[in-house]
Amino acid sequence: MDTTLTLSDIEAEIADVTRRYKQELADLEAAKRVFTRRQQQESHDALKNRLVRLVPKEYGAKKRFSLSLLAERAQGLPSHEIVAALAAGGWPTSTAENTTPLLSNYKSDGLLDQKDGRWVITTKGRNYLAAPKS
Repeated sequence: MDTTLTLSDIEAEIADVTRRYKQELADLEAAKRVFTRRQQQESHDALKNRLVRLVPKEYGAKKRFSLSLLAERAQGLPSHEIVAALAAGGWPTSTAENTTPLLSNYKSDGLLDQKDGRWVITTKGRNYLAAPKS
């Protein structure tokens, strides 16, 4: 009984093992994508719920909401994510067309800055949030 492996036997075994590992890797990557999406959504929902409770609808509430949202994000947020958070936070008519000029005004006031296409809160913006409402 000859148990000698040929080169083609070894190549076939390597190909089979490689195929199985590639399939396992694809399965793990798919699971990671699902987990990451779920985690991002849960994080977004928790932040939205907390901010909605913290910010009553009164004069300046939208400004405080926007600044509070950015104060919790060290890397800031792009405009479309701010618009989505505003819409979910009680300003359903928020759009890019009416929010971007508002953010630009906050930037002119020194409360926000824009870096790499993302809005970030400045020290002046943090001080505004820390100050008592007038």
